[in-house]
Amino acid sequence: MTGKRIKAAAVLSGIFAGFWLGFLFYAIQKLTNIRLYDFLLNIDFLPLPAEVTHNVIIQWTLHLFISLLLAFLLVKTALKRKTLLIPLSFGINLAVSLTFFPLESAAEEKIIAPTVQNFGIWAAGHMIYAWVLASSIKRIMFTQK
Repeated sequence: MTGKRIKAAAVLSGIFAGFWLGFLFYAIQKLTNIRLYDFLLNIDFLPLPAEVTHNVIIQWTLHLFISLLLAFLLVKTALKRKTLLIPLSFGINLAVSLTFFPLESAAEEKIIAPTVQNFGIWAAGHMIYAWVLASSIKRIMFTQK
């Protein structure tokens, strides 16, 4: 497997899955008025000026950067143990889902109530993201041309 294909798997999968999660939470927010999309992108707890923390381009950039980091971690793992790709993606994203409560607590603007329902939707979205990310990596890395 070439280095180009490995990098492509991480970059394309990370960006695709990151956008997918953002759009999923955007659709849920529009349909239910549960502000998951706003919560996903919220960075107002960072010690930065409001013009930075409330800039949607910066918010999306940070969100996609985190998705890329997860993708590179999974690609590195897949190179050594392909069978761990999907379970590891789910495990990591289960841990990421648990950031719901600390992020809600740290947020200056209380965007979303820390309810079981909201956490459940947040966690389910991240489990779907885990599957999208791992499946995308698997398809790019292990599908023959």
